[in-house]
Amino acid sequence: MRFTRLETHAFGPLEARALEVDCDIVLVCGPNEAGKSSFRAAIETLLYGFRPADRNLHPLAQWDPDHPQTLRIACELRLDGGDRLRVERVLQSAVRSRIWSNGEEGPGRNLANRPLPCVDWLARDVFLELYSLELEQLAELDPSARADIDDLLMPHTSALPLRPASEIRAELDAEAKQLWRFDRRGNTRERELRRRLANARDKLAAARQRDRELRDARAERAEIERELDALGARKRELDAERADAEFLGALFDWNRGLRALGPAIDLAALGERRLVRPRELDAEIEALQDKLREPRARIAREPRGCGEAAERLLAIAPDVEAALERFAGWSADRERHAEQRRQAAGARGRARDELRAALGGQPADDALERVAALPIEVLSSVAGAWSEARDRELAARSAPGGRAQIAEIAAAIAGGAAIVFGVIPPPHWGLIGLGALLLGGALALGWRARSAARPDPVQPPDELGALLQGLELPGSFAQSPAALQRLVAVLDGAQRALAQAREHARTADALDTRLSTCERSWRELCARAGLAVEGDGEALVARLRAALHAAREEAEAVEDDGRERAEAQRLIEFEQPALDAKLEHREQLRAVLRASEPECADFDEAYQRVEQRRDDADYLRRLGAELNRDPRFARYERDPRVIAEQLPEDAPWRDEVADAREAELRELDASISAKQRRLGELGELLSGDAPGAVAAAAEEELEVRGEIASCERERDRLALLESILAHAERAFREAHQPDVLRRASAYIERITGGRYRRIEVLDDGSGLLGVALDGRSEPIEVCAPISRGTLDQIFLCLRLGMLDHLDDGRERLPLILDDALLRMDDQRRRGVYALLGELAPTRQVWILTCHGALADEVEGDLEVSRIDL
Repeated sequence: MRFTRLETHAFGPLEARALEVDCDIVLVCGPNEAGKSSFRAAIETLLYGFRPADRNLHPLAQWDPDHPQTLRIACELRLDGGDRLRVERVLQSAVRSRIWSNGEEGPGRNLANRPLPCVDWLARDVFLELYSLELEQLAELDPSARADIDDLLMPHTSALPLRPASEIRAELDAEAKQLWRFDRRGNTRERELRRRLANARDKLAAARQRDRELRDARAERAEIERELDALGARKRELDAERADAEFLGALFDWNRGLRALGPAIDLAALGERRLVRPRELDAEIEALQDKLREPRARIAREPRGCGEAAERLLAIAPDVEAALERFAGWSADRERHAEQRRQAAGARGRARDELRAALGGQPADDALERVAALPIEVLSSVAGAWSEARDRELAARSAPGGRAQIAEIAAAIAGGAAIVFGVIPPPHWGLIGLGALLLGGALALGWRARSAARPDPVQPPDELGALLQGLELPGSFAQSPAALQRLVAVLDGAQRALAQAREHARTADALDTRLSTCERSWRELCARAGLAVEGDGEALVARLRAALHAAREEAEAVEDDGRERAEAQRLIEFEQPALDAKLEHREQLRAVLRASEPECADFDEAYQRVEQRRDDADYLRRLGAELNRDPRFARYERDPRVIAEQLPEDAPWRDEVADAREAELRELDASISAKQRRLGELGELLSGDAPGAVAAAAEEELEVRGEIASCERERDRLALLESILAHAERAFREAHQPDVLRRASAYIERITGGRYRRIEVLDDGSGLLGVALDGRSEPIEVCAPISRGTLDQIFLCLRLGMLDHLDDGRERLPLILDDALLRMDDQRRRGVYALLGELAPTRQVWILTCHGALADEVEGDLEVSRIDL
C-alpha cells in the first residue's frame, strides 16, 4: 500500500494542504505544534476512521475551543495489487466516509466509520503498536496487542473461527473452577451435587416412612388417560395433515412454476462460449481495441531513416575512432612540447643570468652564441698556467726574508724590556730612551722587509685577449689567476645551460612535427565528414566526437523505430485473433439474446431476463429433484389439488385452512397439557406408596451420584484440554517465532555492525528476550544495563521482523517513525537509514521529526520527498 496524495482540508493545524506523496520515503519536518503529529493521526484516521467519532470529543476538532472544527481529510492510495483507491472522511455531527475504486465516478461507496477493506485484517491498536511508532513506543509490546497479533498469525479457515489460545485457556480454567476447586472455595458444581446427594438421601429416608393411600385418584387417572388417547389421535391426524400440507404446497408451486417457465432457452448458437454480461464483453472488446490503437498508429507512421551527414560519418566511423584514440597521445605530446619549450627557455635564461652576474651588466645579444663557441678547456689551461707562474715568482721573492724577521723580533723584544725596566720607580730615562730607540728600529726593519716581500703584479698571458675577444669582460678578470678561474667556471656553467637548451629545442621541434601531422589527419577527416576544419587539434577532435555521437544516436533511433514497429506488428498479430473472437462472441451473444427476448431492445436487460429464467429453471429442477426423493411424491404427483390451475378452496396449505388447523391444534395442546398436569398431580399423589417413593428416591440418589462422576470426568477432561491447548500454543509460537526472530536478528546485526548478532527467546523458561553479542556464546537479557539507544534499535528491529512476518501475503501497510531514532548514535542511525532505504520500495516509510538537523541528515542519506510545515 502506498499513499500517493494526501489532502487535509481541515484537520487541526493542517488546513488546505494538498501533497503529492507518491514516493518511497516521505520526510515531514516542522517545529512543535506545526502539525507533525497531526500527519500521523491523519494517516491512522484515513485507514481506520475517527476515534473518537464525536466532534465534541475529538481533540483536533477542538483545536480552537471557541469554534469547533469540522474535520475533513482525503487521500489517494495505490494497493500492492495495483488497484487505486480514493478515500474521504468527514467528522461533523456524525461521521461521513466515502471510498472510490480505480477512478470510478459518482458519490462513491459509503464507508461510515469502518476501517478500509484492505486493512480490516489488522486491529487499530496493533497498527499503532507495530506500524506507527514514536520514541516512547519503542518498548515491549502491549499484552492486548500481542494477543491480536497471535490472532492474525493463526491459520485462516472458513469452517471454524479461531480465537487466541490465551482466551480459550482462560475460559477452560474458569469452566473448570465452576466444576471443582482444590481450595474448596466458592459454590462449585461439585459442592452443589454433594448437597443434592444429601437431600436425596433424606428423601429416601422419608419415603421409607411414608405410606399414603390415594386409591380414588387411580380411577380418575384411567379416565384421563383414555381422553388423552383420543386427543392424541386427533392431534396426530392434524400433524400429518400439516406436514402433508407443506409438501402439497411445494408440489403445487412446482407445477405452477413449470407452466410459467415456458420453453427452455436455446444457447446452441453460442457453441462452447459462455453466456456473459454484454456490458462486460463490450468492456473487454474496448480494452483490446485500446491496446491495439497505439501499435496500429505506430505502424501507420513513416519509417524513420538516417540523414546523409550521419551516413557519411558512420561510413568513416573506424577512422574517426582511430583518430579519437590518438587524441590522448596527441594531448600528451602537446604538453611535452610546451614543457620542452619552457625548459629550453629556462636553460637559456639561466645561462644569460650567469653571464649577467659575471659581466656585471646586461650581456650583448650575441654574447650567448660567443660563449657557446668558447674553447673552455683551452681557457682553463691558460688560467692554470698563469696561476703556476705567479706561485713560482712569489716563492722566489719570499726566501731571504727569514733573517730580517728574526732581527725585527729581537729588536722589538729588547726595546720593550728596556722600557719596562726604565719605568720601574725610580724611573730610568736612559733605559726608556734606549727601549724607544730599539722599538723604532724594529718597526723600520719590519717595513723594509714587507716592502721587499710584496710581489709586483704578474701580467696575464698574451693569448687570453684572443680567447675572450668580443665578450666585453671587465678588467677585474685579468688582474689575477683566481679571478680568471672564477670566470672560467661561470662560462662553463653557461655553456652547459646552453647545451641543455639546444637539446630541449630539438625535442620540441620533433614533437611539433608529430602534432602537426596529427592535426592535418584530423582536418582531412573533418573534411571527409563535411565538418568545419578550423581550430586546433582539440577543437577538431571534439567536433569529430560530437558528430560521431550524434550520428550513432540517429542510427540507434532508426534501429529503435524498427524494433518498435516490429514489436507493434507482433502485438497486433498476437491480440487480433482474441479481438476477432470476442467480436464474434458478441454477435453470437446478441443473436441468442434477441431470440430469447425479442421484445427487449436493451441487451443488458435481456441478459438479466435470460439469467433470471435460467435461475428459475435451475431452482425448479432442484425443487423437483428434492420433491421426487420424498416418498409422498408418487402418492400426490397426480393429485387434482396440486395440478390445478387455480388454488383449490379446500387446499390444506391455504392460509385460512392452515390457521384453522393451527387453532384446533393449539386447543388440543392446551387440553392435553391440562390433562397431563392433572395426571402429574395424580401421579404425585399416587407416588406416596412406600415402594414407589423408595424407588424414586433411590433413582434420584443414583442420578446424583452419576452427575458427580460426570462432573469429575468433565473436570479431568477440561484439565486435559487445557494441557493439550497449552502444548498447541507452544507449538504455534515455536512455528512463528523463529521467522520473526530471524528477520529481527538480520536487521540488528546490520544496524550494529555485527556487535549484536541475533535476537532469541531465553531458554530459561521465562519467555524473555535475549540478544547475543559478537564473541559471546551466551545471550544476555534485553534490559538494562543495555543502553536506551541500543534497546530502541532492538525493539525497532523486532517490530520490523513482526510486521514483515505479519503482512506476508497481505497488504503491506506504511511504516511511520515519529522522532523514533533520536536516542541512536550517528553511525547506527545511518545504518537504520540504509535499512529503511532498502525496505521503502516495498513498504512506504514516513519519517516525522521536529529537528531540522535530523531532517537534513535524512535528506542527505536517503532519497526522500520532503514536506516542511
